[in-house]
Amino acid sequence: MTRLCVIGNSHIGLLTSDDALPVLASAFEEITFFACHSSLVKGLKPDAGSLVADNDELRAALEMFSGGRTRIDIADYDAFVIIGHEFGIFGMLELYPGFLSDSMPGPAGEKYRLSDECFLAAARQVALRSEALWLADFIRSQCRTPVVVISESNPGEGLPESFMPWWYLPFYAAEKNGDATAIAALFRELCARLAYERRIAVLPPMAEVAASGLFIRREFSRLPAEINLEDDYDFMNLMTHANDKYGLRLLPHVFRALGIEPKATP
Repeated sequence: MTRLCVIGNSHIGLLTSDDALPVLASAFEEITFFACHSSLVKGLKPDAGSLVADNDELRAALEMFSGGRTRIDIADYDAFVIIGHEFGIFGMLELYPGFLSDSMPGPAGEKYRLSDECFLAAARQVALRSEALWLADFIRSQCRTPVVVISESNPGEGLPESFMPWWYLPFYAAEKNGDATAIAALFRELCARLAYERRIAVLPPMAEVAASGLFIRREFSRLPAEINLEDDYDFMNLMTHANDKYGLRLLPHVFRALGIEPKATP
């Protein structure tokens, strides 16, 4: 296994940092990175076993990281890693405002309570909307080389609920209601099932960096150690991205998923 293709959105930075990249590169002779915003991914069009950018904005984004390439030729690579691109536990949290599952102990209120199997089936449909799984399915249709999908990291702990936009409120509600651990377990089960049915590897958020079921510890988030909400920071962007230390912790999981002996990390 000598040639690796990495495809991602902004979360690709976990693998391209000054700390992580040398460790990743130690396992491959060549790595090509293709990065773009998730909204552009569907501009990749199948063309004779390849994915080709069909618009200037996407072409420019791909060229920036890949060394000038605007097409992903599947046969050129021995392994694929897809990171981010709208695949993460937040998809499961989309269901939480209206539904609970049997394994969630929190109060139902006006929510519908579903069996775990029914909740997982609904969450699977949400996950299949992600660009990450669309990419993985296309690659798997063209080859039998290893494909690893890495979930986007969970948000960092520490920002008050009142500071966050509405689409993050289910994270706080689940923590408050005591449902976070159950949701995290269900997402791990979903990842395992998607991996089995699609013949790929799927990595959920790392349990060892969790502050709780649904947030990661501050030391692994891009949030500053001390938060002053009066500072001129894009706190939501920092909250939703993990840092280089997280990326280093992630690499052994990636190597194992690729069937490679884990490399030593600093």
